[in-house]
Amino acid sequence: MHLPTTVRTFKAEEWRIHKQLRLAALADAPHAYGSTLEAEQLRSDALWQERLQLACATDRENVFLAEVGAEPAGLLWAKFATDVPHVVELFQMWVRPVARGHGVGAALLQIAIVWASQASARCVKLGVAVGDTPAVKLYQRAGFSFVGDAHAMRPGSSIMAKNMQLHLQAQLPVNIS
Repeated sequence: MHLPTTVRTFKAEEWRIHKQLRLAALADAPHAYGSTLEAEQLRSDALWQERLQLACATDRENVFLAEVGAEPAGLLWAKFATDVPHVVELFQMWVRPVARGHGVGAALLQIAIVWASQASARCVKLGVAVGDTPAVKLYQRAGFSFVGDAHAMRPGSSIMAKNMQLHLQAQLPVNIS
């Protein structure tokens, strides 16, 4: 059963919501991210505010907020790669545990893919922890495939990650439910 979900772009003044979701993601799934809860907790509120404000002020990135009812339920950051034109990279994908399995992740991913396509990207890339996980299955349903070799999730980590990519086609939207 899918929960009634709204996905929209974060507003710059919603940095506290972004911070709350990001810290919750790192606490919930520390193995899934290139950063750590400890590192992110050290960031000042001013830096959290500035990061989201800069993202909201450009057309080269977009930070998406999923809401179930009026409650924040997940996030996804999409950003054009600085070194490769026409490639959008996805970061910080996370859905609250109570909202998992109800289409929230698929809704976040679909809006990011549509945004990337409309912004003239040719490819969407992401990194994911190696394993037969719900995240990997979600990305595969959306048409992503593995590329390259496994690598450490972050320096010094024993957790391995692999990159996945989706070559964008003219026929969007993609149905990944």
